[in-house]
Amino acid sequence: MSRPFIRGQVAIDSMRDNGFLSTAHALAELMDNSIQAGADRVELIAFEERSNGKKGGTRAIKRVQQIGVLDNGCGMSPETLQLALEFGASENRQDSNGIGKFGMGLPNSSISQCKRVDVWSWQKDNEVFHTYLDIDLIKDGELETIPDPEKREIPKELASACGEKLPPSGTLVVWSKLDRCNWVTGKSIFQHTQDIVGRMYRNFIADGAVCLRFKSAEYKGSLFLLEDEQEFLPNDPLYLMKKTSLPELPGEYGGEAMFELCGDCEQVFRVEDEHGIEHEVKITGSVIKKSVFDAIKATTSNTIGNTPWGKHAVKNMGLSVVRSKRELALIPDFISKDAQARGPARFYGIQVEFSPSLDNIFGVTNNKQHVVHFKNIKASEDFEREGFESEEEYKSDLKASNDPKLKIYEIVRRVKEVEKQLLARISELGTLKGTLNDVSDEISESINS
Repeated sequence: MSRPFIRGQVAIDSMRDNGFLSTAHALAELMDNSIQAGADRVELIAFEERSNGKKGGTRAIKRVQQIGVLDNGCGMSPETLQLALEFGASENRQDSNGIGKFGMGLPNSSISQCKRVDVWSWQKDNEVFHTYLDIDLIKDGELETIPDPEKREIPKELASACGEKLPPSGTLVVWSKLDRCNWVTGKSIFQHTQDIVGRMYRNFIADGAVCLRFKSAEYKGSLFLLEDEQEFLPNDPLYLMKKTSLPELPGEYGGEAMFELCGDCEQVFRVEDEHGIEHEVKITGSVIKKSVFDAIKATTSNTIGNTPWGKHAVKNMGLSVVRSKRELALIPDFISKDAQARGPARFYGIQVEFSPSLDNIFGVTNNKQHVVHFKNIKASEDFEREGFESEEEYKSDLKASNDPKLKIYEIVRRVKEVEKQLLARISELGTLKGTLNDVSDEISESINS
């Protein structure tokens, strides 16, 4: 008697627990697909409905009922559209250097947040195709295969929030039956996704390669009508970019970058993949400008970590891991614990960049949130725990077995070298204590004047 490899009705709940860190990280999977499809405009749309207010005058609150991601990419044929909802079957897998090569993003991210996902895609006007997945129907045994895509226009109530006219080609993904979304209002979705999405796609946004926008639309009558629209700004943990989500710097430094590149810290080197082919890895360091450092100190009598700029920087404290221009993770564990505790860690940045060809070395997960092999480790501290007599013996064994950990040790060593240089630069700037007079002195001066 033959049996299915996976019983869908039972396995689907386990598949939903796929480890996305937040709704923003799940949405990023859809944005990856859009960018991979050549889109230069991607819109995140919160479809909200106002609930009935309670007795006693409590006002009705708008809550998100559906979430959409609309792009102007190349669109999908009916065959590709059906593949896109099959786990691991995306044609993106054929692009070894693409940001979305794993073929898991659309179904994986969607079911982690909702019970139903609908996808409309078109490659030319008047030929919109649609298919869907529905968790409830799968569990009830009513949906055992991905429905064949059919010609079907986007419903008018949703299309009304997408703009006056759809792009010539593109895709719209809509999540409904939202049961695992972290945030319930459009405002909260934007507030929480700005930092994460802005940091992940900072290079694409800053280069003008893609415009990421947020829209909120409220259901009125029979249509979702556009209420608000905002642009995602880059969020740069290296603080080398201008016009980012960082509050404007004080005085004459408004519009400037807060940090400067530490050119003598940069390291570019080659690392072999599992096939022995070498690929470039680049480590970049940045540090706060002396002039900006002094200008921020002049705004406070407290430590500069308590200023708006210090509070912004603490959220970006960590080693930024970037693959194909897209950030995978920001890892605080690589940053000196002492520097974190005392405050200097806020005012330098480190980034490591590599291509997807080194995914197996770094241990990139298929949801592109983790690099599981890339940890703050040292061979000198690990060899005894691994049962070896010496570090040399341990490294020799790693080399013989082609273990990626050997390469990780070398990359980590270089990261720590860069950090050491950055800390030396920070120490030259002086105390983190601000120079502004105490509030009591300010009040006294105000009265006397």
